[in-house]
Amino acid sequence: MNMPLNISIGSFLQYLSAPFYFVWILIMLRKHKNYVKDNYSYDEKINLNWMNKLLIGGISIWLIECLNVIALNFTDIDFPYTYNTSWYIKFAFMIFVLFIGYYGINQGGIFSKTKEEEEEKEKLPEKDVVENEIHSTTIIEKNRLISEEAAGQYKEELVKYIEEEQVYLNSELRIQDFSIHLKIPVHILSYIINTEHQQNFYDFINLYRIEEVKKRLHDKEYDNLTIIAIAIDCGFNSKATFNRLFKLYTGMTPSHYKKNSK
Repeated sequence: MNMPLNISIGSFLQYLSAPFYFVWILIMLRKHKNYVKDNYSYDEKINLNWMNKLLIGGISIWLIECLNVIALNFTDIDFPYTYNTSWYIKFAFMIFVLFIGYYGINQGGIFSKTKEEEEEKEKLPEKDVVENEIHSTTIIEKNRLISEEAAGQYKEELVKYIEEEQVYLNSELRIQDFSIHLKIPVHILSYIINTEHQQNFYDFINLYRIEEVKKRLHDKEYDNLTIIAIAIDCGFNSKATFNRLFKLYTGMTPSHYKKNSK
């Protein structure tokens, strides 16, 4: 089948390169998600979920355009509207760009730091942290960031601070806040939470919040409050996040748990 190609070499290469950009964006979004989980106790307004939706839209536009190119250049099947689909593609792409602009403007800053935080971080001592013990004799010891003794000490300080100060009630709590108060570097705190508690910061703090909600649901003092009101008081920012995490950690919905607790 000899058919004249209706596409330039440059355009053809653009179609071929698109999947690599899609994969790169997916990797970046995954890294961003992991960063949020390791550094923030919340993900509302910083999770970039809207970019996942736009990515699906972009892939859809690319697939339709690829099918259009294949139909025009490599088949002799008479597809209705084949020669007119480019206008639909251009229109869809225009909407796609408008959505990027809309979400981008409303996103605002995610990881902006104040001048005070930067100055505090520069002054932050490392409390005699012994890092990268290269003289260890086993693989496990070589992978340790700090000694077992130091890890136990930091874990005790961390738990004591959380439970005594109930800092998890702060809905915008970050691991940086712990670092500044405890004078322990962020990477060490993250290491302690990951290795000693087998959790990331997000799950670590929200588990405390869930336990506080459960405790208040058993307390008659809070009977005049709705479950969501209690959840907000305990540090959650949204009903959807609370319901999802509560069921994840307890295996039942908040209302079902409250019924069974009476």
